[in-house]
Amino acid sequence: MDLRRYSPSWLQVKAATAALNYQPFIISDDVQTGVAYSWLHSGDLGFLDAEGYLYVTGRRKNVIIVGGRNLMPRDFEEVVDQFPEVRYSAAVGEDSERLGTERLVVVAEVRDEAMRESEASRLVRAIVARIHEHRGLRPGRVLLVRKGAIPKTTSGKIQHARLAEIVTSPDFAAQIVYPRRHGDAP
Repeated sequence: MDLRRYSPSWLQVKAATAALNYQPFIISDDVQTGVAYSWLHSGDLGFLDAEGYLYVTGRRKNVIIVGGRNLMPRDFEEVVDQFPEVRYSAAVGEDSERLGTERLVVVAEVRDEAMRESEASRLVRAIVARIHEHRGLRPGRVLLVRKGAIPKTTSGKIQHARLAEIVTSPDFAAQIVYPRRHGDAP
């Protein structure tokens, strides 16, 4: 079995009409054939199984790079979403100048925004422990947030890139249930 077939790779499509409206994303043309077949970089990641079926596993722009490892948000979200206290979650990378890499940030919308601080602290510790147990990595931060704090598209997909931008914004602090910073409004 060729294990490379199961490693997620950047999906590219080659066809005469694949890239007509996507000129900035074309990297080469096949001029030898006389037809302008172009490689269109879709921005998706995926792999082929043994039978040749294509599985799309995520978006390239959502990859989190921690210590040279390429990580997919869904791998962490699946772990966190198993907690009954969590509505759903999102994982993003946050640049760390001190570490010289990204650090994993997990944002979890909680069902009970009025949970006691001791319950929130216990939940954060449990999330960190479970992620470490299942994925071998501890998040740099876990934020428990209010319902609706994780941005989504109209079709309900998490906007990871948008979340990565706003998670460090001072305005996002109003969405955080735990940990609260000294002086933050409840």
